[in-house]
Amino acid sequence: FGAFAPAGLGGMIYYPPTHTFLLSNGNSTSDITVGSVDVIDPLHAITVGGVTKYVPAIINSFPIHSCMPTSLNLRPGTTDVLVGCADHDGRAFSPSTVIINGTTGAVLTTINYVGFVDQTWYNPGDDNYYLASRDMPTGPVLGVINAGTRQWLQNVPTNGNAHSVAADPVN
Repeated sequence: FGAFAPAGLGGMIYYPPTHTFLLSNGNSTSDITVGSVDVIDPLHAITVGGVTKYVPAIINSFPIHSCMPTSLNLRPGTTDVLVGCADHDGRAFSPSTVIINGTTGAVLTTINYVGFVDQTWYNPGDDNYYLASRDMPTGPVLGVINAGTRQWLQNVPTNGNAHSVAADPVN
């Protein structure tokens, strides 16, 4: 193995519109420039020998190009899913964050002002996504994206290795 350090599975969310789970996957293909958001049906029916059982199964996979997906956030009441992107095991991409349709996998928006993300958060109090962008080339930042308009708002400088983020919806 030596210098080879494959990325692990990232964040997972429950996706109410289809009663499935979405999982960020940095190693879904042998091409490290393509990650994915995998769709998991927790009660997928399979019949073997006339007996039906319900098991978790990957039923779809949405490719995300030039991105190692690390985290996911759903904007409630919509199909919008924010995908936090990082570089991949020594392969640096341009900063990007993607918003996809969680049902179809269609890319709705690509934001190139913030990326290199470890964790993300959706705050219903101000309808913003917050991104812990610890590996931005210009230095670590807290990225802010308006979820309603799908527009980048700002990057706020943070300290090194600030990889977690949370928000209080009240204040």
